[in-house]
Amino acid sequence: MQGQTSKNTNSKRKLKYKRKTVSVHDPSIIKCENEYYVFGTHMTGAFSKDLQKWKYIGKGYNENNPIYENLFDEKIGAFEYAGRNANGTYSVWAPDVIYNKKRKKYAMYFCTTTSFVKSSICFAEAENIKGPYKWKQNLLYSGFENYNLPHTNVGDTTDNNKAMFRYCNEDGSYNYYEWPNAMDPCVFYDEDEKLKMVYGSWSGGIFLLEIDEDSGTIIHPKEIYNKEKLISDAYFGYKLLGGGHHSIEGPYIYFDKETRYYFLFVSYGKLKREGGYQIRVFRSKKVLGPYLDMNGKSLTSEEDHEKYGLKLCGNYKLHDNEMAYMSPGHNSVLEDMDGKRYIVFHTRFENSSENHEIRVQQFTLNEDGWPCMFPYYTQGEDLEKNRVQDAEIQGKYEVLLHGISINSKIPELEYIELLEDHSICKIKKEGKENKIGEWNCLENTCYIQIIYDFVTYKGIVGKMKNESKEPILFFSAVGANKSIWGIKQERI
Repeated sequence: MQGQTSKNTNSKRKLKYKRKTVSVHDPSIIKCENEYYVFGTHMTGAFSKDLQKWKYIGKGYNENNPIYENLFDEKIGAFEYAGRNANGTYSVWAPDVIYNKKRKKYAMYFCTTTSFVKSSICFAEAENIKGPYKWKQNLLYSGFENYNLPHTNVGDTTDNNKAMFRYCNEDGSYNYYEWPNAMDPCVFYDEDEKLKMVYGSWSGGIFLLEIDEDSGTIIHPKEIYNKEKLISDAYFGYKLLGGGHHSIEGPYIYFDKETRYYFLFVSYGKLKREGGYQIRVFRSKKVLGPYLDMNGKSLTSEEDHEKYGLKLCGNYKLHDNEMAYMSPGHNSVLEDMDGKRYIVFHTRFENSSENHEIRVQQFTLNEDGWPCMFPYYTQGEDLEKNRVQDAEIQGKYEVLLHGISINSKIPELEYIELLEDHSICKIKKEGKENKIGEWNCLENTCYIQIIYDFVTYKGIVGKMKNESKEPILFFSAVGANKSIWGIKQERI
């Protein structure tokens, strides 16, 4: 088959189009007037006017970083609990910025940490979106040791003696299998215009608390049990997903006004290039859950977590990519004024380094209300204005199946043909074809259904530009917690 032997040529081809991007880890996006801002780990931030060309507004651990008021002043106590790393450095991770409508200020929630579980979530404010963000206070702590809880308000919310045994193991160590790491905050307004904060990284899972809009600080809930099961903890709040120290982190909740669903995005795997980092999503009609995947299942601490949650994106390389994208994850979401939805994440690459860049890719919802990611960096594509007809859809495609695995492998591309009779043929290396499914489009819509290897995927079909700024036709669909991308290829 033509094109299957061109791997080396494709990997060396020079792109016609280079966008100016930046290295912002764990990017959280917010729009202010006509500009887009991302804030990330290591005190880094950038802005863009078009989601394609980005410019730093600050980066790095230094007193002159314009995003932050000097966090290193010992008097304010930003690192009083977390302290320094073993090499004497500090860690400032995963900020999220939101405009507090009541206080009429930009609020930043971020975390300081020195171990896999000893962390605190912090609160700062600014008059201007770019900063400087003025330190307010520490809000939440994790990683207590030896029943020593001086840095919490546990005594104000529940019986302190009972709490000590709840949060610690018998040897006095923090019970991180059951309780969260105070990290990766995401603050959002729910459908009732109340501020909520979802947070958590590995450890006991993903939790949710309410934020007092008047002060910007946490409202700790009442302790609630249902048939002896703890529903709401008086300090850490409501548990939404995970536990058992499985890989789940970077939570981000996006409320979609069209479907009235809360979408809970998380990342599985490990951060490094070969760590299998990836983007998953659950959804719920209520902010407190239950958050379920495409199979109607939630995620608890006892289960093999790779089977749970719709895997939107993992490692991948399409023939138009200069190199493979590795460990994409820790995303945020933006719904723009024109109704377009974007997923913003960092990714590493198939090279010898841990260098990373942000990616902004459009997504939309299929006919069942599940997200489908577009396969390339956004360049202003519009599905509604470029509606695709059946005759255009017919043809040969390279197909990427994201699967559900959590590993360092890059999925092999497969090759298929969508035929006029709405059947699908798989194209083999020997040139032989065999029918393995069918396809159909919902009339006068962008919706497509792909039945492939006994899995029914529902998604969207449209036109956009690839990384060489060449127009392509694609489909993106999801089914059984898996994603499938197809790129039409005349060369096959």
